[in-house]
Amino acid sequence: MGRLVLVNSVLDSRLIHHMSALLLALGTLKAVDKRRRGFLWAGTDQAKGAQCLVAWEDVCVNKDEGGLGVKHLPTQNIYFLLKLLHRLHTTSSSSWATWVRDQSTNDESGGMGRPQHSGLMLGMMMTI
Repeated sequence: MGRLVLVNSVLDSRLIHHMSALLLALGTLKAVDKRRRGFLWAGTDQAKGAQCLVAWEDVCVNKDEGGLGVKHLPTQNIYFLLKLLHRLHTTSSSSWATWVRDQSTNDESGGMGRPQHSGLMLGMMMTI
C-alpha cells in the first residue's frame, strides 16, 4: 500500500502543474507511466515481465470498480485543460482570464466576441 500512496501523491503531484496548462505529449505521458509502473511493482524506475501483477489498464480503474485508483494521465491532462478553458469563459474577476480574453478577442466592449486568430487562443482550442 505504501508505493500506491507514493504513486498517487508524490509522482502525480509533480505533473499536475504542467498538465494544468499544457497538453503534454503522449510519449512523455507513456514514459512517466512506465516509471510509475516500475515503481509500483518493483520499487525501481522499470518493471520487467512477471513483476507486473495486474495490467496497467486495470490499475487505472477507480477503486469502487475494482482497480487501484491510479489516474490515467492522458485523461487527466485533458480534464485539467477543459477545467482551464471553463474558468477562462466563466471567471470574470480573474486577472489572467481578463488578460487572455483581451489578447484573443477583437470585441471593443470587452466581451468574448469573435476570437482573433492569435496563437494563444488557437493553441488552446486545438488542444481541446
